[in-house]
Amino acid sequence: MTTLGATNSTTDYPTAAYISITTDEATAAGTAAIFDVFDEDNYGGTLSRTDNVTASGITFTPADGRFTVNVTGIYEITFTAFLSTNGITLDCNIIFGDSGAAFFTHPMAIHTAIMPTMRTITVIRSLTANDYINCFIDNVEADAITANAGCTLSMHKIN
Repeated sequence: MTTLGATNSTTDYPTAAYISITTDEATAAGTAAIFDVFDEDNYGGTLSRTDNVTASGITFTPADGRFTVNVTGIYEITFTAFLSTNGITLDCNIIFGDSGAAFFTHPMAIHTAIMPTMRTITVIRSLTANDYINCFIDNVEADAITANAGCTLSMHKIN
């Protein structure tokens, strides 16, 4: 019998890195400006959250909403947003930032018929140790948007 693909060599496995955090409350007040969904300043100074797993290799800092990677690699980043308005339909952008610079923008509409409006976005990004990710909502129409409880950011190193 022949076994295909078998070798006697050792394999180097990539260092694991992962995190998943969900907000337990809505932002303190709807905002008409760009805001970081995971910055505690948008929750009256304290972000009530659920850590869905015990993070490894990625550090979350509530004071600035940063998710900082400890290991260089390629990461899958998934953000699920639950957004609402003052009862009017609005356009906004979901923006991912890498170490202070926007790298991905997703335009969307928050519609009154579906409130809160849910959107899930996944991106793949090469990150270097100490790079950090932020997740912003940019209200392009200058009216109040609220990030509701259940907003989740999950990241894991895939290579």
